[in-house]
Amino acid sequence: MGQIVDNAIAWVQFQVVGGVKKCVAVAIAYAMIVVAICGVVVMVNPTRSGMLDGAPSVLLGIQGIIVAGITAFRITSTIQRDTTSKLLESHRLMPIDPRLAVLGYAAGGGLAVVPLAIVNLFLGAILTANASLPMTWWFWANGVLLSWSIFAWCIAAGGAMLGPGMGAFILAPLVLAFMSAGAVTLAVPGMAPMLSPLVGKTIFSAQTVGSEELVQWVICMALQLPVACVIVLAGARRFRCGDIPGLTGALGSALVLLFALSSIAAVLDPQFIPRHLGRSPANETPTIGTLIALMVLGAAVAMAHVARHAVEFPGRFRGASLWVRDAGVVSAVAGGAVAFLTAVPNLPRDWPTRTVWSVGQLVIVISAMLLWARCLVRWGSAVGLCLAVVGIWWVLPLFAGTLVDVNTLWQETPAGRAMLVSPLAMLSSIWGADGNHAQLPSLLLQLLVPGLAAALLLRPATPAEPLAVPSVASVADSPAPVDSHRL
Repeated sequence: MGQIVDNAIAWVQFQVVGGVKKCVAVAIAYAMIVVAICGVVVMVNPTRSGMLDGAPSVLLGIQGIIVAGITAFRITSTIQRDTTSKLLESHRLMPIDPRLAVLGYAAGGGLAVVPLAIVNLFLGAILTANASLPMTWWFWANGVLLSWSIFAWCIAAGGAMLGPGMGAFILAPLVLAFMSAGAVTLAVPGMAPMLSPLVGKTIFSAQTVGSEELVQWVICMALQLPVACVIVLAGARRFRCGDIPGLTGALGSALVLLFALSSIAAVLDPQFIPRHLGRSPANETPTIGTLIALMVLGAAVAMAHVARHAVEFPGRFRGASLWVRDAGVVSAVAGGAVAFLTAVPNLPRDWPTRTVWSVGQLVIVISAMLLWARCLVRWGSAVGLCLAVVGIWWVLPLFAGTLVDVNTLWQETPAGRAMLVSPLAMLSSIWGADGNHAQLPSLLLQLLVPGLAAALLLRPATPAEPLAVPSVASVADSPAPVDSHRL
């Protein structure tokens, strides 16, 4: 309990950004700027009423940008700086729980914006009352934004521990979703519960808070909390020892299953999708998007684990435990896909057949990427080469086929069959409006090429012949060397 309250890393990070005096000074300056702007607006338009009715939503947007966005990226940059300067090695020597250390980085960055958030809450309450808007909405919106900001801080701190740029990489989908005003949730509905400020009517629209909003927020929190815990635990493993993989097979499988649960919650209750986006697209669009997201997430988790494990533990590269963990990730992706497709309403009558083809495609693509990861790790930069394989294998056939004819994907032509070598094209074909056009030879070809590469590159090396060590007797009986200079 003492380490939680007296977290040395949290207080150090808070002092690095300026401490109490600087944070309070920034909050006071911000309040003066907001008051000055509001005063100018009223003075320029003294006869027009309601000029400041939209001010609370503007302040809420500023609050989100500063408290959630800027603070989360500052946490990642701080951890990256400490890693580069070797200061993180000093922190590892401290008698502190690794999980609390990761949370200390998150809390230290979050404490710096607390004075600003309090000032913004007070100013927004005044403007909300002036605009005759529901006061419950203002405090409710700030509460939702605060809980989501803590979620962003935790995944930023845990992700940044996993490696250079990983924190920003994990935050990128959330940032893109906000920049698109939640439009990405139309194609990948599983992202909606991870974006609690944009759920339903969104917190930026003044509304009366009811039981529906409360239930949605509880579900979002129930899904965000375990996701944050998984990423924090992965970051804690890396903090404990920088030479071990952070995201293990078990944690990666849990992450995949949580995304599947989030997708199921979103398809069962369409109110999670932001209402300003209008009607949801055709049923196959979120289905294909979710399956592709599951495939990419599972392949990324498994490849990262295999590549790092192979580099750091070369003696156990072919160990049975590594294959068991990979099988767990593959099983999590397959099970998540089946559970999601079972929950999707209004699927075509032949959805069981399409589900079997889809699960087969997911299992094959992740198994193939695992084989590629094992092969490419022998050549050096496994991550870069795996990305190159993804581009050549997933994107190039699809792009080359569309250059010939946009409609060849859904036609029984040689060009259409060639495009099905790409997993993206195969999933689109399986769930296309014209029915199932999955081709078994294309699926087998996806696994055949990396299988042959693995068979050639992962063969055990032939043991070298032992060097002949002369015995003591043979050395004694051997003639003495002749000195040529004496001859």
